[in-house]
Amino acid sequence: MAWLNKWLDPINEVVLAQTLINQKHDLIRQMADTPDSARTACYMKIPTVGYGMDVKLYGADCALVSTTWNWGPYYVDAVNG
Repeated sequence: MAWLNKWLDPINEVVLAQTLINQKHDLIRQMADTPDSARTACYMKIPTVGYGMDVKLYGADCALVSTTWNWGPYYVDAVNG
């Protein structure tokens, strides 16, 4: 496991995914709404788990599952009470 400690850092998300893969990790889990680690894993033919957006477009063979969220309706309901 590795922590980036940032909400958004596309360059380091790629570097971290590459580093984990080079260390022989065989699964990359994306834990942000950015696709960079999952896209890197797919490019390197490593299975990935997406989170916050559908990453299957980077490789249906490598994207094991993608969890997507649409928070819009919740926020509208919360504001309207």
